[in-house]
Formats: sequence, structure tokens, C-alpha cells
Amino acid sequence: MGLALSHGPDAAARDRSAGGLTAGVARPQASRLARNSYPLAAIEAAFADPETGWGLGVLGALGEFCRDADETMAATDTPDGFQRLTSRGGIAVRLDHPALRLIAWEEPSPTARLWRQGAGLCLPQAEAAIGGAAMVTELGPDAAALRPADREANLFD
Repeated sequence: MGLALSHGPDAAARDRSAGGLTAGVARPQASRLARNSYPLAAIEAAFADPETGWGLGVLGALGEFCRDADETMAATDTPDGFQRLTSRGGIAVRLDHPALRLIAWEEPSPTARLWRQGAGLCLPQAEAAIGGAAMVTELGPDAAALRPADREANLFD
């Protein structure tokens, strides 16, 4: 389970009409990625790049965070990660879980002679489950939604 990025023309061409998205990892211990560490700097730089898209989920239940180059994005650092918010949606990333791993890869692009680069912020499956359900499950109101107006909306795991 994890949060994955994709970069390049394929990511920029995606349909970006999705609403809000909150993604994160559990926070039981002190940060493993220091504010000045290379992995954290690379992750934050990728979030600043509008040609980098982020996806979270599994087949059948997927959320994305993508933005246009001319779209305003509010950036907030938190003690355990960061938040990014646009008028169309937002994402919160927590980087302090001791089992969190950054795993990079390359794969062929659908465009001939090009490669797509990606990376995943991954946790073991048992650590990644919010509510422990084996299927998409309604958890009730999202009290931790990034926008106060969204805190009455239902959260799903």
C-alpha cells in the first residue's frame, strides 16, 4: 500500500476533475525523514512540480492529486510532513512512520521511445490499513479533512 507519483507528459494529460483527497500514513513515532534529508527534499520538489501527479489507492478505489501549472497551490509544512491544497482538492502526506519506504521505478510509457518515472511512499499492508477493512468501508465524518467545510463529509477506507 502506498502513495505513488508519476511524472511527465502522461501525468500532465490526466483528467483532473477530482474533488478533495486526503492521503497519509500513520504517525506513531518521531520522524524518520528529517526536514533536510534528500528523500524529503525530493518528495517536496515533486509536489511543487505541476507535471507530477500523485495517486493513492488500489484497483477500484483510487484518488489522485494533480494540478495545472497556472493553478494556485497552498503549501503547509507540518511537524510530520506537509499539506498541499488547491481549489479542486488537497493532499496531506505524513512521513514519520518508521516502516515508511521510498521506492523508485521506471516503466515504459504509452508514448513510443519514452519512459515514465515513478516512486512510491510505501508501508507494509498491515500498517497501511486505516480501519482494517478488507473492502471499501465508510468510516463516518472526516474530522481531519484539510478544508473545514469538508469535515462533515464521509471518510472511506
